Amino acid sequence: MKRNPMMPWGRRPPSSFNAWWDNSSGGHTGVIRLLLAAGAKADAPEGEGQTALLIAAYRGDMDTVRLLLESGASKSYRAAWVGGDSPGTAEEIAARSGHSEVAVFIRDFGGVK
Repeated sequence: MKRNPMMPWGRRPPSSFNAWWDNSSGGHTGVIRLLLAAGAKADAPEGEGQTALLIAAYRGDMDTVRLLLESGASKSYRAAWVGGDSPGTAEEIAARSGHSEVAVFIRDFGGVK
């Protein structure tokens, strides 16, 4: 299977592939802003339990991470996996993925639990 840059680990999207997952993994902050304005919940998980914040942290997308945290996404939610990585919070996943600036931002963000 050819690797899709939106899915760096080469997986096919799960059957519950949704707008949150698609746009957080692609860095489409404008679309995420529209989804939030339409009433989408910042913590809505996709079928395998990942949230948009976890995916954005994995990809190091600071703009999306900031928007989601400011919109109420929980920084304490633990992923089952992200990109074949072991479980962890958005902060832990960002750090393990080499995005230390994003990890520090998440750690220091005081707007949500």
